[in-house]
Amino acid sequence: MMDMTPADKAAMRDFWEVYDAHRAEISAKLREMLAQHAELGPLLQSMTPEQAAQQEQLSRGLQRKAVVE
Repeated sequence: MMDMTPADKAAMRDFWEVYDAHRAEISAKLREMLAQHAELGPLLQSMTPEQAAQQEQLSRGLQRKAVVE
């Protein structure tokens, strides 16, 4: 794992706070764009709303862990 200075860690926390505050709109735009993708579009469309919500929750946790923990 990369060694980070306290300033680096603070910057990553700042990034996460801004990203997470806008996560819903970023995710919505990304889903909109991916829906047009030849391979990923059908995959996304095949997911139930419950599956999509579970995937979103899992992804958020993994991203948070990677960025701030």
